[in-house]
Amino acid sequence: METKKILQKLHAIMGEIDRIAKDKKNEFHNYQYASEQAIKEALHPLLVKHGVIFQPEFSNLRREIYVTKNGIRGSVTDIDVEYTFHDVDTGEFIKGKSVGTGDDSADKGTYKAITGAIKYILTSTFLIPTGDDPEDTDANDTAPVAPVRPSTSKALPPMPAGMQMKEETLCQACGAIMTFKEGLTKAGKPYRAYFCADKTHPPLWM
Repeated sequence: METKKILQKLHAIMGEIDRIAKDKKNEFHNYQYASEQAIKEALHPLLVKHGVIFQPEFSNLRREIYVTKNGIRGSVTDIDVEYTFHDVDTGEFIKGKSVGTGDDSADKGTYKAITGAIKYILTSTFLIPTGDDPEDTDANDTAPVAPVRPSTSKALPPMPAGMQMKEETLCQACGAIMTFKEGLTKAGKPYRAYFCADKTHPPLWM
């Protein structure tokens, strides 16, 4: 398929925008960044003007739970992206691939991954500087220390009955968070064990 016209249009858009100012601040890590809104507001009228449609598609969602050095639980979400720039006048199009990553301690990891991917694709395609450098690190960064994994160490010694600790790990059957308890009885002896919220999955006895 010919791509001359769509390339000309993308080049024209690139020539009409040279920078997007940082309009938001991350209060937790104390840095400024260009928001999704600022990037879309800058590019939307140019895409409309030149008759170009941007169409992203998302697949292969992955999520990994971690605990920071301060004991804070969170998750990193990765998602694959295939995107297309369409020329509405000629039907020409150009495709590409990317990936998005979102770090969140609640339920917004997927949306952050999608938003990050869209921002990166748009600013990278049109080479728009925003001053956001992904290689620039922060001394107070709370990046993952280690993923949480089910324990495979040797059995721990029995604990006195009635004791219970608030520790968690992941279910080997479904990946859900399990609760760690002590002072449980198995075969007449106190043991430690991990329990999944889905009671049909077997506990992990220690």
